[in-house]
Amino acid sequence: MWALYSIFECYQAYCKEYDYRYIVNGKDCGTLPQVLTEQDKKKLSFVHVMLVQGNVIEAVKHSEGGSQAFKKYFLDGMTEKENIDYVRNELVTPVAKGGYGLNPEEANKMLFIVQWAKETNLLKAVKNFITKYNKGKLPADPKALDQWEDFIQANTYFGNLMKSVFFLKKDIDRMNEEVRIQTQKLLESGNASVGLTAFSMPNLDGLGTVTASTPDIMSVEETISLFDQLPSF
Repeated sequence: MWALYSIFECYQAYCKEYDYRYIVNGKDCGTLPQVLTEQDKKKLSFVHVMLVQGNVIEAVKHSEGGSQAFKKYFLDGMTEKENIDYVRNELVTPVAKGGYGLNPEEANKMLFIVQWAKETNLLKAVKNFITKYNKGKLPADPKALDQWEDFIQANTYFGNLMKSVFFLKKDIDRMNEEVRIQTQKLLESGNASVGLTAFSMPNLDGLGTVTASTPDIMSVEETISLFDQLPSF
């Protein structure tokens, strides 16, 4: 649910920022033809939830192939060449006949935006963002999230919910980087000691704080050991 709705929110913000121009790696690739209204966003998100629930969640327990048999309904798979016509047909089939009752324009709009999100790495970034801030798990390949993380946080409802955690992480990353740079400079200069003052950092694992009270002078090795205690994501 969060993924497609967040993609729709990002699409709206992207169209507004770039005046419906499709920009890839700084290159203008033409006009984005699909205008997404607030009603579209809510309706298409709901239909996708029902699509997944009806074809995956309810059916997977009865299928020998498990979820692998239903990949065509996932965002990653629904616009693949071998799946897109099948999925479009289900979306436009009347509810009375077992479909989801979208008109062809609405179905094409959903599929177009999902494909756009795939091509721009936004789909992967949104999934990584949700996993990171909902489950605390970092992506193995951070490239997509690095590209879109600030944009997702600024333009989505889920990103707004995570605002305080997002900026806390930014502060911790900044402080970690400052310590890392200073430590590297000391190692490169051959300086064997460094003066530190007591400091306290938040521990996001729920273990209170990591507090260091040190003498005025510490060795580089002790400094690095202390740095390793700093929280990270």
